[in-house]
Amino acid sequence: MIKTAEKVYLVADSSKIGKRSFSSLGEVNLIHTLITDSGISDEDRAAFERAGIEVMVT
Repeated sequence: MIKTAEKVYLVADSSKIGKRSFSSLGEVNLIHTLITDSGISDEDRAAFERAGIEVMVT
């Protein structure tokens, strides 16, 4: 589904950023927009934006 999508959104709360999990859907460069909460650090947000990923904080 990710490969055929026009736009890929990742919804994750800020506590998940930078953590490893037992499963993976793919590399972060597959997403276009990250939707997260205000707990995201300025450093993490900047890293996503440098990678060309839009960051939406809700």
